[in-house]
Amino acid sequence: MFDATAGVDMTLPSPAGFKSATVSYPADEQLIARAAALKTIVRNLGRGKSMTEPAANSEQVDFDLYQKIRQDGSPDLDPYEAQRLMQHLLRVEVLDSRREGTQFHVELDTPAGTTSFLMSMPSAKQVIDYRRSVVQVIDNRRTQEIRMNLRASRELFDSLHVSHDGYAGEVPVNHAAAVISELLALLETEDDDTEIRSFRR
Repeated sequence: MFDATAGVDMTLPSPAGFKSATVSYPADEQLIARAAALKTIVRNLGRGKSMTEPAANSEQVDFDLYQKIRQDGSPDLDPYEAQRLMQHLLRVEVLDSRREGTQFHVELDTPAGTTSFLMSMPSAKQVIDYRRSVVQVIDNRRTQEIRMNLRASRELFDSLHVSHDGYAGEVPVNHAAAVISELLALLETEDDDTEIRSFRR
C-alpha cells in the first residue's frame, strides 16, 4: 500500500559504507517545482543542426529537495547521492495498460508495490489543451529551454479519474503523470491504426 504521508526509510551504498536516511515523500507542489526546475536545453548549432543537453542542474535540484524532506537523524548527502536517493524514491513504471470501451486500465509498479487505476476517455479538446500546457518552451537567441509542467498532468488526471487501488491516501502527482502519459500513448497507438475506409459522395 502506497502511503505518501508515511516516512520512507532508504539505504544508499557509498565507499564509506551504507547510509540510511528517512525522508518524507515530496508533496505535489514540491514535485511540480522539481519538474519545472529540471530544464532541458536544445542548443542551435547552425546549418540545421541542434544538440540536446540534459538538465545540468539536476543534482542540485534533487539535493535541495532532499534538504526539505529529510527527517531528523538522516545523514548529510552530497548532490549526487541525493539524486540517487530521489531516483529510487520517485520511481514509477507502467506494468500494464489496456482500453476497455471508453475506459482505460493502468497498473503501476512503485517502491511500495503495485497500484492500479481506472480512467475515462479524454476528449479531443482535453488532449490538445494538455499537450499545449504540459511542456513549457522558452526561446532564447540560440537555445531553447524545455520544462515540464506537472500541474497540467494533475488537472487532466483529476478530470479523467474514475477509481484507483493501492493507495492509503492521495495519488502523488508524479504517479498521476505516469498514468496520463500511458493513457495518451494508448490513445495515440489507436489513432495511428485508424484507417479511412471509404469516402461517401
